[in-house]
Amino acid sequence: HLAEALTGGASDVRELFASYKDKEWAEDLFKDYKKYGEDYTPSYTPFLLWKDTEFHSKYINMNAEGVRQTWNPPALPSSSKKVYVLGGSSTLGSGSRDEYTIPSYISKLLNETKPQYEVANYGTPAYRFPQEVMKLVLLLRDGHRPDYVVFYDGHNDVVTAYEEGDPAALLFDGVRRAQLEGSSFGRIWTNFKEFLTRNCKTCRAAASLIRVFDKGAARQY
Repeated sequence: HLAEALTGGASDVRELFASYKDKEWAEDLFKDYKKYGEDYTPSYTPFLLWKDTEFHSKYINMNAEGVRQTWNPPALPSSSKKVYVLGGSSTLGSGSRDEYTIPSYISKLLNETKPQYEVANYGTPAYRFPQEVMKLVLLLRDGHRPDYVVFYDGHNDVVTAYEEGDPAALLFDGVRRAQLEGSSFGRIWTNFKEFLTRNCKTCRAAASLIRVFDKGAARQY
């Protein structure tokens, strides 16, 4: 009820932004994002910790490798150059339709005069620059050969460093550290919070409040 009051009944607070006002596609877009959020089950990936999962809807489409559909010219020559764009949710295009993500706009600009570039969107929610570098290493290992690579970063690197208290930390580093190195109580506490956030939508707000007491609990136990 509090969320409804704050958002005026909108299913996603972004619906209230001026950029979506009077857009006939906005309602369907946020229905897609709601479904994406409900179905979002990132899978564990060695070296990267997690990757996006396959998802298909009217405006949001990810293949089996978690690579989002990007606008590219319908007929590209065999000599076309490959451009990989890596980053977090901003690169992935949170709040955007497939054809209007940052990588899609890069493709439109590069191919404005002549179709000669194929752009791939490797954005992944919450990724930091070190994960993206490792992602590129793994892609190269698997035979991918991009001609150009673009990294779009900043927000996740700053926020994660602040929240984890370590400029080199990745998201959830504190959780994994507590699970591996913490006391018995610390491990139970950490696993309980994860259970709440993963399995109880109503409890997610409460789980966010639990974070306030997290550091104090960790020091005590």
